[in-house]
Amino acid sequence: LADFAMYEWDYVKAAEYLDKIIRDSSSNYNIISAKFNKIFCAINIAKDTASAIEMIEELKTEEMPDRELGYRLQIAESMVSGFSGGGAFGKAAKRSGISTLKEYLLSQNYPNPFNSLTQIRYQLPKDGLVTLEVFDILGKEVATLVNETKPAGSYSVNFDASRLPTGVYIYELKAGDFSSVKKMTVVK
Repeated sequence: LADFAMYEWDYVKAAEYLDKIIRDSSSNYNIISAKFNKIFCAINIAKDTASAIEMIEELKTEEMPDRELGYRLQIAESMVSGFSGGGAFGKAAKRSGISTLKEYLLSQNYPNPFNSLTQIRYQLPKDGLVTLEVFDILGKEVATLVNETKPAGSYSVNFDASRLPTGVYIYELKAGDFSSVKKMTVVK
């Protein structure tokens, strides 16, 4: 996809180039990567909301060959929901009936395992008090990342574990009646 960079501000040429990769590549990874690049072009260059939403929904039906591509799908969905409060993109998403904010979601941190810095993503379907805390394996709180009222939307929080020793940690999201926990591993 290196040649793609020369088309980064010309959506038509970029889309044609990416369509060629989708059509001609024998690698499932390259095909799906090209589809993601086409989504990001539609959103960032052409502001083509309808096409971006349609492509996201199509990708949801594909089998992702690795974790990185699954993470890219979360980013694309977050871009849609990030605009859900207004603007052309949010209005197109609402008109199409597509919303990534139908439920609470706590995603697996990325990267995981990690050395010192990782990102935790979550989404809220409605406004409310949110807490996101990190605990060691014995249940002792080691960090509070979020403790405030948040409007509905998608969020990401960076967690710096540089002061923590190697080990398994638990993070918990609480919002209203919703609670979810996930494990992450710090490796030094």
